[in-house]
Amino acid sequence: EHRALFRRVAASPLAMATLGGLRTPAEIDAMFDRHLHEWDDAGFGTWMWFERASGRHLGHAQLTRYERLGAGCIELGYAFHPDAWGQGFAAEAAARVVAVALDDLRAEVLVAQTLPSNEGSRRVIERCGLRYACDVEHAGRTHVLYRLDLPRRAARTRG
Repeated sequence: EHRALFRRVAASPLAMATLGGLRTPAEIDAMFDRHLHEWDDAGFGTWMWFERASGRHLGHAQLTRYERLGAGCIELGYAFHPDAWGQGFAAEAAARVVAVALDDLRAEVLVAQTLPSNEGSRRVIERCGLRYACDVEHAGRTHVLYRLDLPRRAARTRG
């Protein structure tokens, strides 16, 4: 069921215009599988996001390893269907996922990246406490990379 919901966002030309462009169904499935396996490999991954009142699927938020900066670096990501844009859902999801990185994981650095022109996403990232670090190349385009250095502390265990 979650694969179909993931495909709905990934099939949106508007949503994917900010995420590297449209992909084939096989590429979308491979992306979903990578996100799913992140749970087994790293202990974190993708959370599907639903509207509380209606149960409508809105998109997803995720934490993935960002190996460009070495071990201990985690990337915040999110993608929402355009019909959910501008309603605060991405900001809420991102804030909750950042809280997981801060409270539950041993991450040393949290990063997020977006296109320079994606002002909405830049505001979401900045509200989460990340600050502009540099420009990077990603998916053949220049992106802005935001960074938050996290305090070193032991991860809490859930129980």
